[in-house]
Amino acid sequence: MKSHRPILFTAAGSHTPLLDAFARALGQRTSIHAADLRAEAPALKAAGQTFRLPAYTHPSYSEQLLDLISSHRPAMLFPLHDYELMRQAAMRQAIEDLGTRLMLPAPQRLNWCHDKHRMASEWPTDHLPSLRPIPGWVDPHEALEAVARGQCQFPLLLKPRLGSASLYMQRVDAPDALLNVHQSMAEHLPDELLHLNYADQTPADRGPCAMRLNRHESILIQPYLHPVMEWGFDVLSDPDGNVVDVWVKQKLEMRQGRTHRALPVCRPGLMNVGVELGQWMRHPGNLDADVLSDQQGTLWLADANPRFGGGYRFSDRFGARYPEFLISH
Repeated sequence: MKSHRPILFTAAGSHTPLLDAFARALGQRTSIHAADLRAEAPALKAAGQTFRLPAYTHPSYSEQLLDLISSHRPAMLFPLHDYELMRQAAMRQAIEDLGTRLMLPAPQRLNWCHDKHRMASEWPTDHLPSLRPIPGWVDPHEALEAVARGQCQFPLLLKPRLGSASLYMQRVDAPDALLNVHQSMAEHLPDELLHLNYADQTPADRGPCAMRLNRHESILIQPYLHPVMEWGFDVLSDPDGNVVDVWVKQKLEMRQGRTHRALPVCRPGLMNVGVELGQWMRHPGNLDADVLSDQQGTLWLADANPRFGGGYRFSDRFGARYPEFLISH
């Protein structure tokens, strides 16, 4: 059996199908290494070697991760949790000095994905002509002014600006509800949703809590769209960030913010959207994106995450052989 350097997945969580796909591509599980905060994380059972890592906010996180990499010398590192991406991106030089490729995009692109307000306000129209951003406001009074100008209308959606997995979202249908819900959400958001730990901060500012959002700037207010269709994208790129494949799924059922049922879709217009996103991101890995289609056929980018998402299992089931490609390159 051919020997392979390990592939390391952190925050492995419930990503068992992903680890299974890489094990199948390798023809063995010995080289599949997985780490998680919880010893009982389901995906750890799919790995050849498993490790415990503290939470990304823990002071010893960086030291323990670098020790693990130094000891086992993985070829590639795939972080699988949104907030962990930022912490590891700040460690890129130290990780790659050990000979491990960190499968994350450049800091500016990572920040653009992480901060949903930044995504809307810094939209690259020239690079993403087929998509539109969902507009957003952090000040509820500015959102009400936008309603008065006819830029949007109720209902509106409130969610954490640095949110993940559809957590803490709330719909409001009137001005009073907007102000009250905004106040309540701002007061009760967990601290981890206030940390704006940009990957391109200076080394002195790269701690897990280096920047902190004002609580009243931590909520993003957006129009509540009524999509006719919701599409899940896996935009697959080579280690240098060149797009090699795009898989699109029509989402049929969601559970707890994750795709539960989906069908494969092959439409040139949607495939082109994936190519545009991939060329803009230059991401050495899988870009997991959610796109909404309204009654007029307009395509709205709801989310983009430079990591494997739970929906990749459908792309794998439908025929994507991305782990085989990465291992061969």
